[in-house]
Amino acid sequence: MNDYFIKESFKDFLTSIATPTFHREKSTVLKLNEVYVFPKLLEFSEKDQDIDSVRLYFDSANFVPDSKGQKYVITGKTVSGKTSPCKTLFLKYNNYGYEEIFAPEPKVC
Repeated sequence: MNDYFIKESFKDFLTSIATPTFHREKSTVLKLNEVYVFPKLLEFSEKDQDIDSVRLYFDSANFVPDSKGQKYVITGKTVSGKTSPCKTLFLKYNNYGYEEIFAPEPKVC
């Protein structure tokens, strides 16, 4: 079990959808876990020079980090859909007892 807790305001952020969305049969705003579909992700390393030549995909719904201390980064263009998998995986691994870091992209001037 983790020795820390997630503030309610951050939990609200982790479970929210960027654009508030409603369902015709619900009176409340939908949560991310109600609409989220895990994507297949492309895995590559810093050694890979040509991203187009790498074709190792994995299902992020079944992904569990190993115990070797490897780190994973989700990258992509602006508004390409990086935040939702990060939020979803953060909560998933928190439930497994992992200590996660959620680091938004720094502002570049």
